Amino acid sequence: MTPTCMPRGIVRASRGLGVALALFCTGGCEDVQRIMDFQQRLASEFNTAGVSVNVTNGIHLSVTFYDDSASAVRPTLDRGRLARRVADYVRDHYPGYSDLQTVSVLFATRKISGPLTVTETMGDYTFTRSELDTPNSSSAGRPKDPEDSAGTVGPP
Repeated sequence: MTPTCMPRGIVRASRGLGVALALFCTGGCEDVQRIMDFQQRLASEFNTAGVSVNVTNGIHLSVTFYDDSASAVRPTLDRGRLARRVADYVRDHYPGYSDLQTVSVLFATRKISGPLTVTETMGDYTFTRSELDTPNSSSAGRPKDPEDSAGTVGPP
């Protein structure tokens, strides 16, 4: 049924957009759902709700623990050990691990003021596939200097 208030071209374009969106979501939404499911499992495994998971270009996965989680306020040495445990968990449980080249684990504080969120990274540990493919290696990733981390401002 074609609405009488819209020209036919607009109705066709709307239908085309709907079809394009449906096609996009058949592939893209599965990836989003996979990441969301993994984030929930990660939060459960490490007993915190203050965690986010991001995948960049399908080859880099980052896990961020925020200050509202107990893990974010640990001493630097403890964060390094925890970062390795988290990266090992990614290796063993993330369905898309075989496509990843690096895994980063970050610890951050977050302050929300109205529409702005300010995030400051307190620790950033990056692991390569070769480091992670060697179980129980003594590697603790490559930590970045916490003093080098600049805060970012963005929407919550």
